[in-house]
Amino acid sequence: MYCNQFRIYVKELKLDNMLEENNSNSISSLLPLLYHDCISPRINALKMMVRMDLLNQGDPEIGFKYLGILNQMQTLLRNRIFIDMNPRIFKNELDDLLELYPNFEVSTQISLSDKSSATTLRSVYCLVAEIINNLIQHDSISSLHLLVNVSKDGMHLKFEHDKEGLKQSEFEALGSAVIESLGILSRTNRMRFLNLQIIFEPGSVQLNTKSH
Repeated sequence: MYCNQFRIYVKELKLDNMLEENNSNSISSLLPLLYHDCISPRINALKMMVRMDLLNQGDPEIGFKYLGILNQMQTLLRNRIFIDMNPRIFKNELDDLLELYPNFEVSTQISLSDKSSATTLRSVYCLVAEIINNLIQHDSISSLHLLVNVSKDGMHLKFEHDKEGLKQSEFEALGSAVIESLGILSRTNRMRFLNLQIIFEPGSVQLNTKSH
């Protein structure tokens, strides 16, 4: 069914010539359009259903669990499909993400260098999105002040919230487990790529560039 929908979508947009001879580069160029017009609206619709049926009227714990899964799916798809990333796109995607959480007070202070690579900014965004999701899902925070500073001299990310949060020793225990969860593994890999260290304190999570 979805293959037929994709063919109809391509035909309606008169993009048939881009798919001649099964050109892989041409197909790749269509993926952002397909995601934006077909996939993303369906994921957002599922999120809205979760918010209405579970968070507001049903079981909030299960609702946050499903919302977290959908957020991770959306982040994974964006990370695989979209190569382009700049400060404007970063801020827009972050705003879109934060709007998905109901009854949630948030303020942001974002400073991003125009010289940062798309890969770096994409990795920072995915890391920020994952930490926010974990704080809401596992710590049940209801307010957050987010500071993101990416410059030529390094990075500083700070998440100030209204709960106790994870202890440093608890995080290190999770990271040293024999079998790491996919969430811990992906976070560790991104921190290694960005050369960041993470510090947990009551009411805050901070990530800073490691000193040489």
